[in-house]
Amino acid sequence: MCAGTVPGEGPLLIAEIYDSAFDEVLRAGRAAQKKTTAILLLASGAENKFSALCSAKGVDLRSLLAAAVERRGGKGGGGAGFFQGIFESRDALENFLGDVI
Repeated sequence: MCAGTVPGEGPLLIAEIYDSAFDEVLRAGRAAQKKTTAILLLASGAENKFSALCSAKGVDLRSLLAAAVERRGGKGGGGAGFFQGIFESRDALENFLGDVI
C-alpha cells in the first residue's frame, strides 16, 4: 500500500492485492469510496487489472490515468469518478502503478 498526493487533485491511496480476484478488490474499493474523497487506485495482481475510484467533485480520473495506461501497453476506460484497466503482465501493471505515484 502506498499513499501520496496528486498535485491539484488531492490524496491518493494505492493498494495492490496480489492474490485476490478483481471483483473482490473492486468491492473493497466501492466500500472505501463511501468513506473518503481520496483517489483510490486498487489493483488485482492475480488478474493484472486495476480500478480507480473517487467521489470528490472536480477530479477526472480519465485525464489522470489514461496516458499512463497507454504508455504501459494497457487497455482502460471509464468516466470522471471511475476508471479501470487491464495489462498483459504483472510487470506492466506494477510499472503503471509506479508511474502514478
